[in-house]
Amino acid sequence: MSSEQFLETFRNRRHFCQSLLDLSRQQAEWINKDDTMQLLTVLGQKQRVLEEMDQHKRASEKVYLDWQQRKDSLPPNQREDCEHLLAETEALIEQLLELERAGTESLIEKRDKTQRQLETVVQGSQVHAAYRDSMPVSTSRHLDIGR
Repeated sequence: MSSEQFLETFRNRRHFCQSLLDLSRQQAEWINKDDTMQLLTVLGQKQRVLEEMDQHKRASEKVYLDWQQRKDSLPPNQREDCEHLLAETEALIEQLLELERAGTESLIEKRDKTQRQLETVVQGSQVHAAYRDSMPVSTSRHLDIGR
């Protein structure tokens, strides 16, 4: 396996990670703006990138195994180039994980807020129903304008 094959494989992985990071930034924007349709579009795009990344991973498993065995035998400048790409990729993954964590927290907060609002509406409806049921039929069901 040549150093060019390592570099190409590592560049591709970095590209996938950068694409995911860009999409995660868009995702965060749509979460903050409460734009569900745009959020779903971005999630679909992320799914496609993840599928492509998975195919790439399966196709390049041998490259990663060979890298572990051959990296020390590569010329220093080529090894450094490969290690630099791998380090960049790891940094992108860390950023991606942080964005995903923040997005998850934001969505959980929005879900909890919505749940509290729904509980308030349900309680209000129950109070209204209890109040209505406790009134005499003639006053609770009809409005007599002539009185």
